[in-house]
Amino acid sequence: MQASQPSISLINGARTFSGIGRYAKDTFDALENRALLISLAFSREDFESGLPGLVMKGIYPPITSGWFINTKLQALIFRNIVDFYKNHVVGKKIVHYVDPYVFPFLNSDKKIVSILDVIPLSDNSWAPPAWIKYARKCLNAHLRTEFIITCSNKVKKEIEETGFAGKIDVVYPYVNDKLKLAIPKNTAKKSLGLPEDKFIVLSISSASQRKNLTIIKEVVEKLGERFMLVRVGSNIGKGINFEHVDDGTLNKIYRAADVLLFPTLDEGFGYPIVEAMANGLPVVTTDLEITREVSRGAVILSEPTVESYVTSIRDALDNAQLLSSTSLEASKWYTREKYIKALLKVYDEV
Repeated sequence: MQASQPSISLINGARTFSGIGRYAKDTFDALENRALLISLAFSREDFESGLPGLVMKGIYPPITSGWFINTKLQALIFRNIVDFYKNHVVGKKIVHYVDPYVFPFLNSDKKIVSILDVIPLSDNSWAPPAWIKYARKCLNAHLRTEFIITCSNKVKKEIEETGFAGKIDVVYPYVNDKLKLAIPKNTAKKSLGLPEDKFIVLSISSASQRKNLTIIKEVVEKLGERFMLVRVGSNIGKGINFEHVDDGTLNKIYRAADVLLFPTLDEGFGYPIVEAMANGLPVVTTDLEITREVSRGAVILSEPTVESYVTSIRDALDNAQLLSSTSLEASKWYTREKYIKALLKVYDEV
């Protein structure tokens, strides 16, 4: 399958620091010179904040971000992607939409889409109405394709419940090697300017309502003064906050932390859980079908209440050594080697 020019086009519209953006970049890295990653910058903020791969610029009128016009007329505005695809992709010419929120306007007989969750089809609360409407339009269009890759058995079941009649392959994402470098805890804390005499409770997520962020402050306050919150993502008004960190910094944050608190109410996969596991970091997360699937018995599952999270965090610290060893063992499910082997198998079937 090796070629002097790529035979696979990966189509993306998500920022590097989002879950889908990480998935797109990791897929591109795993495929090496087999693929070309093309990212559509739907908004001015997308273009300026950084997208992985080759970035196609949209139209950004004064005052507005450009998101509405670029998503509405993407086949016209990003028409140069069609010529680029024809001229730079060879061989089988597989088009793989690694971001399901890019409308499938690039035609190919060999087309695949990765759908990491179908939350927009049933949840109106996670984003503005215009985005929900657009997301549903994209998902419904992609559900008419023949091949779908998803990230968990939970999402596969949800896709099947929509009536999808094509082929669905579960290919678990992997944890990038840059995120699991062995760095001593004290070294990581010093590098990040974190106090060495505090237990670090780590929170990583977007600001979506389903991430259940409002409960985190109360949990940390209930734990007492010996505990400090470190937050990666939107600021929730407590502790130390990091945003848009690179892989090296994120690796240090995982290594500096004592426990990951991930109080999600719904996920398609849950990158922070498996990334923490790959670093031997104890995890406390909500007891859900998806967290049971991806954690493989290596984390503490909790009811979504303040009291339960507090108790679970204390239990995690009391059993840190055991949780660390079981997490490292369970994380072997999420390696680059397993991912690329499963992915190439899907491509061969297409």
